[in-house]
Amino acid sequence: MRTYQNYISTGIRWNAEMPAHWDCDKAKRYFDNPKVINKDGKEKNVLSLTLKGVVRNDVDHPIGLAPADYATYQLFDKDELVFKLIDLENISTSRVGIVWEKGIMSSAYIRLKPRVSLNLRYFYYQYFDWYKRNIFNGLGAGVRQTLSAADLVNYQVVFPPIDEQDQIVRFLDWKTSEMNRVIHAKNQEIKRLKELRVVAINTAVTRGVKGYPLKKSGTSWLNEIPENWNMLPSKRLFFLRKDKAKPEDEQLTASQKYGVVPQQWFMEQEGRRVTVVFTGEDILKHVEKGDFVISMRSFQGGIEYSNYSGKISSAYVMLIPNHEYVYDRFFKWLLKSPEYIKALRGTSDLVRDGQALRYANFAKIDLPVVPMEEQIAIADYLDNICKRIDDAIEKVKKEIALIQELKTRTIYDAVTGKIDVRDVYIPAYEDVEDETSDEDSEEVETVDEEVDE
Repeated sequence: MRTYQNYISTGIRWNAEMPAHWDCDKAKRYFDNPKVINKDGKEKNVLSLTLKGVVRNDVDHPIGLAPADYATYQLFDKDELVFKLIDLENISTSRVGIVWEKGIMSSAYIRLKPRVSLNLRYFYYQYFDWYKRNIFNGLGAGVRQTLSAADLVNYQVVFPPIDEQDQIVRFLDWKTSEMNRVIHAKNQEIKRLKELRVVAINTAVTRGVKGYPLKKSGTSWLNEIPENWNMLPSKRLFFLRKDKAKPEDEQLTASQKYGVVPQQWFMEQEGRRVTVVFTGEDILKHVEKGDFVISMRSFQGGIEYSNYSGKISSAYVMLIPNHEYVYDRFFKWLLKSPEYIKALRGTSDLVRDGQALRYANFAKIDLPVVPMEEQIAIADYLDNICKRIDDAIEKVKKEIALIQELKTRTIYDAVTGKIDVRDVYIPAYEDVEDETSDEDSEEVETVDEEVDE
């Protein structure tokens, strides 16, 4: 790709130069920042700025927190830019979008309305480049790192001639669509691999890997089991631990991603603090290494295994495995298998997100009694096959990340004039919208509230 012949300085620290014939000025030369509040409540079309752009918000099932009423929301018109520039330390929440229809959004959002003839999509790409390069994050102030509308319109932007804005947009729409198409195909590949993983786990923990003939299990959640397996009440396989925390115990955290781990380690891994509840030390419970833990959200991700001894919230239930029947590695797979999680969800009509599963729920589900040598064989099989699948998923995710990097670089090069696309031929192509990556679309890591020391 060729570059422009002549460049000049912009005075912008994150975009030091531009083609010599481009203009550069504060954004307020090109945009107004009107703020009209929906005081009378006439406008009912509630919009939301998400990682997928501006979308209609379902008032009955809103995205995020909903206000008591929408009289404090501000009006937006079609073909305007909207910014969410609060909490700038969290890159996933600071972003820009194009408003495609009239509606209302939170008064915390920033509205930019064009005041001169321009290609709005070009400026979307320019500000999106700021977002991807974390430019906004370095400009905010205050505890929550917030950027105001007055600040935003006083930062300089580059302004190519209109015909070049149009061509840059055509070029980027084409290039990003092509890359989105590849990313979409790779996300579908990840989806298939995850489905294969689910099938492998469910099949192995409920039917084994030896190929024995099947018989009726006598339970509602497992239709058939191998003929050499039996079913027993879960209380026979796991005993309830009621020990109170010891003074020397380390604080632990229950996590669907890592299991039960030290709270400090978890915060370092995730780069964030765990929500804590300040209350009496005497209600904490003791966990032994090798315990299985029913967390508040086990109906989402199964029952966690603890590789550590320590203390944990009284909201949790600790299970001591009866090693006459239980081989830990096999039950680590079984108690987090999709089939078992489905059974947990069916133990109570009252189980909802944020409510705790109790030992009574666990006790309603009979568990398979599997010969010990077969438990070992199943655990070995799943350790092997799932690692191979996980490795394949990681490989595809790395390929997606490389394409995303290329897309980000292409946008940066085009909107800042690092490349000259004026004479680039734009072929016919299928318009493929950006999609939330497979990684982003997964359920956010859930961690129950912990009791602080």
